[in-house]
Amino acid sequence: MARTAALFVVLAFIVTSCGYKVAGYNPEKPVKFYIERVENNTQYPDFSDEAQFIADRFFIKYGEMASYKDATFFLQIRLEKVRFETSITSATDEAVSTYIDQEIQIIVTDANGVEVFAGTYKPSTSFGVTPQVHKSLTNRRKAIRKNMETALEDFRDAFSSKMQ
Repeated sequence: MARTAALFVVLAFIVTSCGYKVAGYNPEKPVKFYIERVENNTQYPDFSDEAQFIADRFFIKYGEMASYKDATFFLQIRLEKVRFETSITSATDEAVSTYIDQEIQIIVTDANGVEVFAGTYKPSTSFGVTPQVHKSLTNRRKAIRKNMETALEDFRDAFSSKMQ
């Protein structure tokens, strides 16, 4: 037991002495986001609700979601572009997969309304297309979610780097 405690103390000292910090963690100013709006500038109206849901879930997962009055930063998420590109196999003339790339802009303001960060993210992925429409739509929704989560991860990394 004493060896375990000593090992833990030594490890804690090594980790903290080398300057290692948890990304996004600042004990003086905790990062708490309030999503002011999700703006959809694409031709796909169903993306707005999906993006709002994914963003809410993402920031809740990291404990960084706040009410308006408790937020330290305010987000505007803009879905700017979506492009689908379907590949067709020549043997059957059927679509087998679709490539999707998106452009998502995230703007952060402080409590005074001053823009403190802006980033544009261009995640992309592909999803399988099947003769079963419901399965293809499910695959499409999963791909959209994956792209949104990738953009949010990239944003979180960039924002936390800037704030340190």
